[in-house]
Amino acid sequence: MPALVPPAVAKWHFVEEKARAVLDAYAHREVRPATGDPASSPEGVLAGNEDAALVTLAEAYLSHPSPAPAVARWYGLGPGFGPLGRPHGLTVALFGEGSVGALAELAALAMTVLRETELPPQRLSLTVEGDPSGQLSALLEALGERPQSADSPGASPILHLALARPSAPPLWLGTVARRDSIVAKLGGSVAALGWVLDLEAVVAALPEEDAGYLPGLSIVVAPPGPPARAPARGRAGRQRR
Repeated sequence: MPALVPPAVAKWHFVEEKARAVLDAYAHREVRPATGDPASSPEGVLAGNEDAALVTLAEAYLSHPSPAPAVARWYGLGPGFGPLGRPHGLTVALFGEGSVGALAELAALAMTVLRETELPPQRLSLTVEGDPSGQLSALLEALGERPQSADSPGASPILHLALARPSAPPLWLGTVARRDSIVAKLGGSVAALGWVLDLEAVVAALPEEDAGYLPGLSIVVAPPGPPARAPARGRAGRQRR
């Protein structure tokens, strides 16, 4: 991804701030990789897989300096937390809980993030795969979602997030699923759920121009001539503070 400069970066700020607000409401807390150690999949663990960003959160949980909480709601935001081929994204994980109800709540969290970024809600879709009993779909409906169903007998439940586009295939945004295998490959045995959201796709899908996301100016100080510039700077400084 090329360097982000104004006003394009303002749209990213908007999406990231909306995501953080939702994550705070769902009691998810941020994890940042060790300094100088970018978020990436260690050799032999899901290398080249879109779940690689989840490995960083799983490693952090398993190497917690003090006893890790029984249930941890964590996320990573920014470079290294996107899906395969997308360096910038949002990765969310829930460790210590693997119930169908928790999976439904995690999917509702993802849909809430997408709606808060102001993507057209009527074009967002949540497809449930591997739910023959309909239990997961019923839980999602209780949470206010309208899931679609896709047949996949015998498979573990997977939820696909997508955005419908005119005259184009749906835009894939992320997948919500059990992630126990990630923890197991790292030597742990705790239940895990998670998803990786393609923020680059979300930003690209927002309809408004980049400049529309720039913060507005509340005050403009305009000195009438050179002698007034010094006091004007002082006035501007006080207003900024």
